[in-house]
Amino acid sequence: MQLAGETPEVQYDYTAILAQEIGDMFFVCPSRALARLASRSSPASDTVYLYSNSHPADLGACTSEASTCGHAYHGSEPRYVFNTVPNATADDMTVSDIFSDYWGRFAYTGYPQSDKYTAWPAYVPQSETIEGMSQWTNILLKAPNSETETGYKEDLCDFWDEIGFYVNITSPGDVTTLSTPVVSDVTEQAENEKTTVGSATMFGVTFNFTEKLMIAAGYFLFMMINL
Repeated sequence: MQLAGETPEVQYDYTAILAQEIGDMFFVCPSRALARLASRSSPASDTVYLYSNSHPADLGACTSEASTCGHAYHGSEPRYVFNTVPNATADDMTVSDIFSDYWGRFAYTGYPQSDKYTAWPAYVPQSETIEGMSQWTNILLKAPNSETETGYKEDLCDFWDEIGFYVNITSPGDVTTLSTPVVSDVTEQAENEKTTVGSATMFGVTFNFTEKLMIAAGYFLFMMINL
């Protein structure tokens, strides 16, 4: 444990620490919990996919007043999906292509696969375990290429799952369906993952033409709200 010192308001940026905690508590870990519950309780035909977004947003249009500059935050994805990033950098364009490729294929086929980027695995517990933990694999969206990620925020989200802040499950199973609690140094992991505060769950199903139009319209509306 590290003490704050005599002038913590000068020595530490509590804004970044609070943003990380809120991001995990309200967005990242509940998404992971929902994805795990859905994966364990859904029929095999309904595939679940989970992604985490670590691309820092708004780098090409950052101002000193923009507190979100350089961070991946909740709601930053639509501008990449629809290629509407202001003053886009080369990495912005790459990430936009990654999002569009996965999202377009998912909307059309129900499977977010790509011919150009890393194969996106289904979010299921792997048979291999490490230190007694089931290994779940998601996709990490970043430039210059996406990559698979195992045990995303495992210790931090196991902590929030165990507290039960957002979990109220009576069936099927209980909170242990979501995670295997592990005691570890969560502070170090939080420091290593400062820029990754966005995540979401995708459920693979097959859509008809009308449903595809509704999805596109919903994404468009969401994009307009977040501009």
